Amino acid sequence: MSGQMESVRRFYGVPAKRGATVIFSGMKHPVECRIISSTGSHLYLRDANGRRIGPCHPTWKMDYGDGHDYGVETNARIAEFNRRVNAGLADERRKRSSL
Repeated sequence: MSGQMESVRRFYGVPAKRGATVIFSGMKHPVECRIISSTGSHLYLRDANGRRIGPCHPTWKMDYGDGHDYGVETNARIAEFNRRVNAGLADERRKRSSL
């Protein structure tokens, strides 16, 4: 499972670690939870009452306590990736049409 948690850290750029405390705001009220596992793309949490919460997206309403808004950062990285892909596709189309 540690490989899956590493995948979450690498792909989303978040400091997610098993046992780390986070504040999850995707419910009625923000809840302090501990990260208990991941699926490679989502996290599973456990609140103070022992209730399991998840799957939770690592950047959606998740506060890792370090002051970063990972949702905004991830969206910017995805937009840049899409821009590069689309630019590459446009270049490829130009090359094909000039043949």
